[in-house]
Amino acid sequence: MGPKARMTSLDVTCMTEELRPTVLGWRLSNVYDLDEKTYQMKFAVPGESEKINILIESGIRFHRTFYQREKSLTPSNFTM
Repeated sequence: MGPKARMTSLDVTCMTEELRPTVLGWRLSNVYDLDEKTYQMKFAVPGESEKINILIESGIRFHRTFYQREKSLTPSNFTM
């Protein structure tokens, strides 16, 4: 059996439960499209300087990231 290629609903449930305590009480401040299937969501607390970035690669993975990726200058219709 080879490596897993796609996330299942169980994977999404587990990742959501893992990230819930991290982002609970934070507001989604921006969504960036990095390419046609990869998005970065930025969460913030008003008045605070700390930000949380979540990387989402549709169907493949999502996780917290500290790495700032290059963003598109114009957002896609989906992102807007």
